Amino acid sequence: MRTPFRDELSINADGDDSFVEGTPRAEKMRLAAIRKQVSLGLSSLPAPKNEFEIRLPEITDDNRDGVAPSNIEEDATDADRRRKEKRLAEHQAELKRRTQVIQRQLPRPLSINAEGILSADMDEEDELLRQAQKMISEELVSVLANDQAQFPYGPSNSSKKVHLEQFTDEELLDAQTLIKNEVDKVLSANQNGDSLVPDLEEFDQMWLKTYESYMYAPSLEKYVKTEDIGDGEKIASMSDILEKNRKRMTKEASRAAKIEKKLNVVLGGYQVRSEALVSKLAESYEELDQVAIELSSFRNLNILEKEAIPHRIQSIQNQVSHLTNREAELQRHYANLSVERQDMLERINRLETQIQAQESEVQA
Repeated sequence: MRTPFRDELSINADGDDSFVEGTPRAEKMRLAAIRKQVSLGLSSLPAPKNEFEIRLPEITDDNRDGVAPSNIEEDATDADRRRKEKRLAEHQAELKRRTQVIQRQLPRPLSINAEGILSADMDEEDELLRQAQKMISEELVSVLANDQAQFPYGPSNSSKKVHLEQFTDEELLDAQTLIKNEVDKVLSANQNGDSLVPDLEEFDQMWLKTYESYMYAPSLEKYVKTEDIGDGEKIASMSDILEKNRKRMTKEASRAAKIEKKLNVVLGGYQVRSEALVSKLAESYEELDQVAIELSSFRNLNILEKEAIPHRIQSIQNQVSHLTNREAELQRHYANLSVERQDMLERINRLETQIQAQESEVQA
């Protein structure tokens, strides 16, 4: 029977209507004829030839050296990775160029007292040392100002740029090497007995003495020697310290309250669970104490019972023996009474017989 699917496969040729009402056997024969025709058509095709030619590109001198041709476009992923690695390397190099204070996140002064730093070298008697100390102080002030401008810290967010001489990485490495060598030299000399580095206790005493000799003056907004200010300024300094401590305490209290609130939200379920477990644990302890008391009571009762049982057994045995003897005595008494009763019944019967005989004689 003709179907649309067969028509789409061109199984039924146009004009071939002889199999429209054919039998299944005729349908099988038609399909076999079609398969045979297709096989004959395929067999007439030429045999495949496995002949091919491979041509390799010419290898230039640059390719022999492992250099990629310049006309090949770089892959986008490789380009992104290369740019990312380049930016990372530049960022790492920029971090290494920063000062050690910024790299290690050490504490910095809230305000830069340039006048005090520059005047610290005036007491040096040696002219060369004084000039060297002055150059170091000027460089220190410039570095502090540059760090404050690039990385603001504290209330004084100064944006004033400071021009610093730029050094290459090699020059910075050489400077670090020189400083390290000098420090090693000083430390080794100190270990050999040459007191180039002050003792820690001596340093602490000097630091404490210097720290106590200075006081922060709110009106001047800097630290000055205690002997250079009056009592009013000292009171103002103490008041300023007290007010700062109060503000810090208020800030820390507010921060602690916020943290506590967050912890209550995060740990609220744990707290409820902990309280429930604590209550349950307390109940268990109370139950344990009660059970321990009961156990002790029953142990004491067991001891008392063990001591009392033999006396009770002896007492019961005595009672049983007494009752047994009593029962035997009563049984004997009962037997005697039974014999006596039997005798009395026999006597009564004999008497009745005699009375009846006498009555019969009288009547006769």
